[in-house]
Order: sequence, then structure tokens, then C-alpha cells
Amino acid sequence: MPPDTPPVAFATGGVFASATDADIMLIRQAEPRDIDAVCRLAAQINRQHHLALPALFRAEADAAADRAFWTEVLDGDGRTMLLAEIDGLPAGFATLQLLTPSLPFLLPRRICKLNTLVVDEARRRAGVGSALLRAAKDWARASQADEIRLEVMQFNQAAQGFYARHGMAAQSQILSTPLFAREGAAE
Repeated sequence: MPPDTPPVAFATGGVFASATDADIMLIRQAEPRDIDAVCRLAAQINRQHHLALPALFRAEADAAADRAFWTEVLDGDGRTMLLAEIDGLPAGFATLQLLTPSLPFLLPRRICKLNTLVVDEARRRAGVGSALLRAAKDWARASQADEIRLEVMQFNQAAQGFYARHGMAAQSQILSTPLFAREGAAE
């Protein structure tokens, strides 16, 4: 964590706050009025993924479909979306979902899945991601989750390093292979 970024503490009402001499960071539950900012931030991470994996990620999402998707994430049961603001401006967000797999061979566990964590490109390396991850862990604990899990694309070494610095380690690996050639793709 950068030296100018104090810890983000859990406060009443699900609001997380932090302050420095220069900036005030607030992490709160996102609201419908935040969807435009969420879509803007999601487009940033989508561009990063598209550049690395153009056969998998669209160059741009359809605006209406993107807005509908994030609105559904915002309103879902057993879910939350945390929004980080610095001086009142959106700086990042995280989406979380509670899951309780019921497979006969697994021990029962309540899992909090961190589906998305995005930090505005202009605010990276300023403690926003760390603050969002701490807030996500606090929300998961308050929701009685046994663990927090996430998936990171193999190309995203920066994100893998970030999560490793925060004590997360690989538990499994997702492998894939295309079954059909896509038009315009090299074989």
C-alpha cells in the first residue's frame, strides 16, 4: 500500500472511508445512479482484456447490454457492488456474490466470489484496489462467508501479483481449448 494511503475502515451502514492530506477516499455500496461510472470503468478493463485476448473479448460492449448487465449485478440477491470514490469521483468498483456449492464431495462452505475488481486507469497504484479488496473482505466476513475467491486471466500478471501481495494463492486452474475455428482467426 502506498505510504499516503491510510487503511480503509468499515463504518456503520456499509460505508468505508479513508482520508489523506490530498484526497478523501470513500468506499460505499453502489447505487443505480452510479451505473454510468461503472460502465465507463468496466470499458477500461474490457479494453485491456480485448487487447490480450481479442478472440475472447469484444472490442467494445453494446452500451445498452452493458448497462443492463451491470444494473442486474447491482440489484441481485446475495450480491453487492462496492464503489470507490476519491474526492467524490468514481475511482473503481468491485462486485461480490455469495455462493454455497452443494456438491456431495465438498465440505460445506459459504464462498464470496469476487467477480470484478476495477480501478480507474488514472488511479492505479494509489491504493484504490487495496482499499476495495479490504472492503470486499469485510463485506464477505459480515456476510458469514468462509472464504473469498476470484478468477484472474492468465495474461494478467499485474492482477495476479496484486492478489498474491494480499495473501491470495491459486486453488485451482481453469483450462480451455476452442472447439471450432472462428471466422478470421488463425488456425
